[in-house]
Amino acid sequence: MTRIAIFASYDKNGIVHDYVLNYLRYLKNIADKIIFIADNTADKQEQDKLKPYVDVMTFAPHGEYDFGSYKRGYVIAQAKGWLD
Repeated sequence: MTRIAIFASYDKNGIVHDYVLNYLRYLKNIADKIIFIADNTADKQEQDKLKPYVDVMTFAPHGEYDFGSYKRGYVIAQAKGWLD
């Protein structure tokens, strides 16, 4: 069984904070795949912070709050065949 975690994020300034990285670091211990969906944009430097912890990341305003991020994460997991 593959354990997939979808992490919903929002920061109005596009910052990936240390507490988020710490959370993902521990989540990586129990999840086989982590999908990070942000409802905001972020520059490459901020996105690069996530590379050691997540398998997929998207940064795009969608205005659908966390539920919209979970929906997008589910669609990604499904498209990659991780839910088969």
